[in-house]
Amino acid sequence: MLTAFVVSFVIAFTGLSSEAKVEKIGQFVVASSNFVSWKSEKDFGALMVAVYNEDSLEKSLLSKPNLRTARGRRIEVKRFDWAGIADYNMIYVGNADAPTLKKLIKAATEHKIILVSESKLEGSPSFRIYEEDNKLRYDLEEAAFVSTGISLNPTLLRVTSRAEKK
Repeated sequence: MLTAFVVSFVIAFTGLSSEAKVEKIGQFVVASSNFVSWKSEKDFGALMVAVYNEDSLEKSLLSKPNLRTARGRRIEVKRFDWAGIADYNMIYVGNADAPTLKKLIKAATEHKIILVSESKLEGSPSFRIYEEDNKLRYDLEEAAFVSTGISLNPTLLRVTSRAEKK
């Protein structure tokens, strides 16, 4: 199932409109959460996904019923707010200036938050989504996940390696 998810994720982005691309990124956020364990209270209750500076993704996640649950957990999508940062499981980061990114990376590390972005966020537990050969792909910085205590499913790591080599 994971292999099919990654292959369809990599292939599905070719020639998509920006609206369809945003929906696929939303699907990635939801699907990737199925292969992560925070090893804390963040593994229970609703999966909290915050969206920083990307209104179209927030609207997409809020409007799609198929993007409302993961591993039997309800997904709550919220506009990013620094006051609630400790409660988030994942944050999708749209455009952000360098000082804000630095602050987000520090908070992600401290609070076991996974960042998802189209930019490389070194030193943070993050998935980078990028376009290559007219396809959208992803990679991750495994050491940052390990250092924060977030566990990744080994299958995800194997498939990620294969996806990166293609």
